Amino acid sequence: MKTIEKIEQSLNNANEIQFFPTPNYEKEPAVIVLIFKNPDDGVIGYNLLLDKYKDENFSLFIYQKDNKVDISIFIEEKGEVILIKDLNLNKAELQDFLNNEPKERRFVLAIGAISNGKLVLTATNEPFSPILVNGYNTR
Repeated sequence: MKTIEKIEQSLNNANEIQFFPTPNYEKEPAVIVLIFKNPDDGVIGYNLLLDKYKDENFSLFIYQKDNKVDISIFIEEKGEVILIKDLNLNKAELQDFLNNEPKERRFVLAIGAISNGKLVLTATNEPFSPILVNGYNTR
């Protein structure tokens, strides 16, 4: 199995996506989090993405469906795409993100899980280095 397929297989264990626009980009970027039922479910894919493509530029495409979204992580220089399907979301949260975050502004893509009703980001490779995405588009 190719590395890109391993990444896609791992990240497709996500069941939800959450969007966090930033109140002040000078202090912190916006964040999009892939949510997994178990905190370690997406770690393999996320770490492979960091290790294999850390020096590459990423873009994100958000495909809105009725009550879910699909996303594509596009690795620009390689022309490779990671498709993650059927993610649950809060539509108001997505709309807030789309209304407040310029499409061309960089943001963090992270992974996490819900524990005791709260989002907990999953620790990945040490030292933690999040995936920075160059921008997004919607379809």
